[in-house]
Amino acid sequence: MIENEEENQQVLSNITTYAWIGLYRVPWTFSDGTNSSFRTWWSYEPNNANNNQLCVGLYDGGFSDMGCTATFPFICSGRKYSRIKIMIESNLDLTNHNTKDNILLQLSASLTRAGRTDFNLSWSAPPQKLDPAGLNDDNQ
Repeated sequence: MIENEEENQQVLSNITTYAWIGLYRVPWTFSDGTNSSFRTWWSYEPNNANNNQLCVGLYDGGFSDMGCTATFPFICSGRKYSRIKIMIESNLDLTNHNTKDNILLQLSASLTRAGRTDFNLSWSAPPQKLDPAGLNDDNQ
C-alpha cells in the first residue's frame, strides 16, 4: 500500500510502465484489506469508464482506475509471510466441520488477544493412509 508521497515517489522510481498497486474500488482498499487514505489521482480520474474500472494502476505520478484484466507488473510490499503447521491430536472427530471451525475460531481469538491482527488461518488434513490391500489396521 502507498501511504504518502514519499512512498509514492519510491514506487515511481522503480517502474517504467503502468503497474498494479493492489488498490481497488468499493470501497477504495488495498488487496490486504487496508483502507486507502492516500491517493494521487490523475486530474480526470477516477472515472470508472464503462462501469468496470475496479482496479488501480500507477504511472507517471498518478493513480488511474482501470479494468482489472490488463497485464501490468505488480508492485508488492516488503511484508514477509510465514506458514506454520500445527499438529493436533485429539479424541474429537477432526473431520467434523463444526469441530474444525471451533478450533480455528479459538486460534484466531488467541492470536488477536496476543496483538496479532494480520493473519489468515486455514485447515488442511493429510489424506488417510490405507494399507496396500486397501484395508486399515482395524479390519485386519
